[in-house]
This record gives sequence, structure tokens and C-alpha cells, in this order.
Amino acid sequence: MKTLDLVLKHKWFDMIASGEKKDEYREVRPYWTKRFLNMCPGCRLKAEGDFCLRNCSILKVNRCIAVNFDKVRFHRGYTGVTVTCEVRCVYIGFGVPRWGAEPSMPYYVIRLGKQLSKTM
Repeated sequence: MKTLDLVLKHKWFDMIASGEKKDEYREVRPYWTKRFLNMCPGCRLKAEGDFCLRNCSILKVNRCIAVNFDKVRFHRGYTGVTVTCEVRCVYIGFGVPRWGAEPSMPYYVIRLGKQLSKTM
């Protein structure tokens, strides 16, 4: 499996590195759909038919979807400081506002597992 690399603002990186923030969010957009699921925009999800990529309308939420990575490496801005975590699940759902999510906006929620490594 592959590692997903994401660059974060210092605030969110520090919360993940300390273990306070357990999820990371990405907007439900064709860019992230293609990146997470390795699919072209305009196609339908093969597994469960959870949503239509043409308009990103949500049909089902809070259900894990298959992704093509099993860990995520967060970068603290554009520095060499990183933390790598297991990915427990990725689903479409609503995030926690104190962790950076806007209320009532759907996101790809990356549920994090244990930390695998840190570089400072």
C-alpha cells in the first residue's frame, strides 16, 4: 500500500502530533476523490455507489470507503518535520469544528490510528 503525504498548517500538525486531533479533513471534491480512490471524476464509485462524483451529492455518510493507502505522513508546513500515522478508516461525514471543520459541510474524514513515526 501507498503512503498519502499531506502538508498541514502548524496548528493542525501540532494537534495531530500530540494526539489531540484524531481526524483530518478534506473537502468532497473530484480532486480528492481521484487522489483517495484513484478514480477519474465523472465515474461512479464501484464498491457501494456511495455518491456521485459529478456533483459530489452525498447519498450515504459515515460509511468506510476503500482507499489506496494505509498510512498518512503529515508535514508541518513545508519543513522536514513529519509524523506518520496509520489510517483506520476514510469516510464521508461531518467534522469537529475545533479541529478545523465547518459545521454542516461534508468532508472526507481520515480517521487516524496509532502514530508510526516522527521526524523533527
